[in-house]
Amino acid sequence: MVNETESYWSMRAKNEYLYKGEKLYTITAAPYYVKRREIIIKKLKNIITKYDCRRIVDVGCGDGEYLLKICDENKKYHGIDISTEMLKEAVKNCKDHNNISFELSERGTQKFHDYDMAYAVAVLAHVSDETMENLLKNIYDGMEDKGKICICEQTAPYEFSGNGWKRRSFETYRDALEKQGFKCMIHETFRIDFGIHRKLFERHIAKKILSEKSRIECNKNRVYLFLSRLCVFLSFKRLYHNKLNGWGYIFITAEK
Repeated sequence: MVNETESYWSMRAKNEYLYKGEKLYTITAAPYYVKRREIIIKKLKNIITKYDCRRIVDVGCGDGEYLLKICDENKKYHGIDISTEMLKEAVKNCKDHNNISFELSERGTQKFHDYDMAYAVAVLAHVSDETMENLLKNIYDGMEDKGKICICEQTAPYEFSGNGWKRRSFETYRDALEKQGFKCMIHETFRIDFGIHRKLFERHIAKKILSEKSRIECNKNRVYLFLSRLCVFLSFKRLYHNKLNGWGYIFITAEK
């Protein structure tokens, strides 16, 4: 089942880890999310530079960290999210940048129009097919001609759901974009693997220490934190860019 409600994400913002420096993210494997963020920020900056994008929307901005990392004082940025608590964190994080604005919205931006780039990172995995379709339509409608959209999601060769997320295939995301009129230009696949952390900690240790429900506040558990970091330290980090048989991350860039 996917989670789209404001209350769910506000609870995550307040109780999980307060979005302070994602290296302390331990609800799942911290290294995956930290490394993913580094990769995506680099890709977003490349797209912005290549196409000289100047009005940029972060769809599902959360704590505003991506906006903060890609911010250029000569451009305009706008973050939207369904959670008031997430936006409170975002406003605090970006308080020194007058060219970043925020909006509480479930359907896409209503206050920031004629943008030439939009991106969504690990957002569509948490919404239903219907909501994804509506969101992409609204992004398309508010975007300038020749504007770019970038999405990054975890993918699988077949569809299945977990606690608050849904895995879809690359083809599903591509078709959803093209249905609204976007033309897919580039798609890149990659996978991040911290072997010992994944095989030992995630599969065995984490499940024995904490129940699924209590992982929401797992960063308050010192034993959990120590063992997670130890397994990361012992792991040999690998980053794959080749074909992954449907498993891994997909980064799609499309044009209106």
